[in-house]
Amino acid sequence: MRFLTNLPTKDREEAIKILLEQRDKVALDIETVSLENTLPLGMGIAVTDTVGFYFFNPRDELITKLFEQTPTLIVFNASFDIPIVRKLGHPVNNYEDAMLLAYGCGMLEGSLEALSTNFLHLPYTSVTSQWKKKDQGNIGIDHAKMGGWCMQHAINTYNVWEKLPKTDLYKEIDKPCVELVLEMEKWGLLIDQYRLTLVEQETMVKVLKLEAEIKDELGKPDINLASNPQVAEALQQMGIIGTRKTKAAKDSVSDESLAPLNLPITNKILKHRSLMKTISTYVPAFRKVDDRGRLRTSFGYTNTGRWKSRKPNLQNITRDEKFSEEE
Repeated sequence: MRFLTNLPTKDREEAIKILLEQRDKVALDIETVSLENTLPLGMGIAVTDTVGFYFFNPRDELITKLFEQTPTLIVFNASFDIPIVRKLGHPVNNYEDAMLLAYGCGMLEGSLEALSTNFLHLPYTSVTSQWKKKDQGNIGIDHAKMGGWCMQHAINTYNVWEKLPKTDLYKEIDKPCVELVLEMEKWGLLIDQYRLTLVEQETMVKVLKLEAEIKDELGKPDINLASNPQVAEALQQMGIIGTRKTKAAKDSVSDESLAPLNLPITNKILKHRSLMKTISTYVPAFRKVDDRGRLRTSFGYTNTGRWKSRKPNLQNITRDEKFSEEE
């Protein structure tokens, strides 16, 4: 089974002839194992606003031939689709991002499902409807069904692009930034793992020293400093009360509650928490590198009013000088 099409009255040769007719654009949708596992399983292609194809082999030579002769590919989220298309070895003469265009036109609920339902008034079926478990991915499913829905998604992407105005915001500002996002994702962030080990060790020495001092001053050798109730009880026994209450109306030992006290013991507790964040948050994030030692992230450019970074979120990475390169 090479491909599916929604032209049931056409035989295979007639369908291929229609596929390869000269056009100024086609739209595509790629099915992968999951959003996390981006191994491509198949590709849906819309050649018009109603005619679609689904290829079970995303490397099919017909796709290559089609893309070679087509000036523009329409995708829905170029930062996801275009790198996959390029890795598959298909040519990309030019591409346009229907999701980014919709966002620039003020459609903030910019998923293809929302646009299909509320803007196009066309059917949309998520491929996840076949999954028996939330994180199953496209494994143990009917690939013909998935192919039909992928065709549907490609057709809807085509229609979103056709029906929306091509604004100056999109053409002059938003679209030119997409290639920058792709370049950033391609290169990643190089992490010096040796220096990171030094930072981790230096931090652990400070943590262990502070832990011993805090436990000694509290008179609680077995206290769990990560337990807010235990810390609150120990401070209360010393006559120290935070400046805030929890939602349950109990004494709070949050950073905001302890910082205004500016007492030696509370300052040590706050310092200990800061150091532990280095160990529990930043060090693990910096260890998640690829085989080239680079930290990879996915940049999004819709839904938040600014670029966003996920898995890991590099916008939350500390600027602490201990992670900087030594002079």
